[in-house]
Amino acid sequence: MARRSEHTRQELKELALQAAIKLAQEQGLSGLTARKIAAEMGYTPGTLYLIFENLDELILHVNAQTLDNIYESMQSQLQLTDPAGQEVHRLVDAYIQFATNNRGLWSCLHEHKSASKILPDWYDSRISRNFNLLEHALYRVSTTEVVQLSWATSDQNKQEASIQLVAKALWCGIHGVCVSALNSTLSVADIDSMGELVHHLTEISLRSLGVVETKQAELHVPEINSISC
Repeated sequence: MARRSEHTRQELKELALQAAIKLAQEQGLSGLTARKIAAEMGYTPGTLYLIFENLDELILHVNAQTLDNIYESMQSQLQLTDPAGQEVHRLVDAYIQFATNNRGLWSCLHEHKSASKILPDWYDSRISRNFNLLEHALYRVSTTEVVQLSWATSDQNKQEASIQLVAKALWCGIHGVCVSALNSTLSVADIDSMGELVHHLTEISLRSLGVVETKQAELHVPEINSISC
């Protein structure tokens, strides 16, 4: 590693981000303190405040990277040749697989409450991009020849509003199952039942759009180690 004086401002920013990502993966949100991040970098805590406005900004950058990784994981599962509805199941699989394999980063993403009332555009756009993948997949399902019959008496605006509502409900439902399963809360969901529960939610959502039944590949959720978050 280069000596401290040899690091540019941009290099310091990258060092801080990588150190924070490592700590978040290992310890969750509790690992993201200025002291821990600086120690991981080999610098003093004061260095962080020379390259970031505050700790909140650094955590937002960590979570932005997580959102990018979730997007890439979900997008990689899109198959144009998939039957109606199966594409949605693939997106759901990718999301819960990421949450399971990257529990620390995932928990940091959803547990951190930004001090800013308005999120930066560069962060908000990443949230929208992830949600839009699911919404667009549901829209493609609704425009297949089989499903179009169920929308025959609906105008375009009503159809789009319905799809957006279904997408939001499904997105929130998937998140709720993940929180309950990965954090072992409420004793309702666990790692073993998580895949079955989220796919059941997906089927209900698809049926509300007129899809009778879809088939998805069996989800294999790897065993994870408990961490302190």
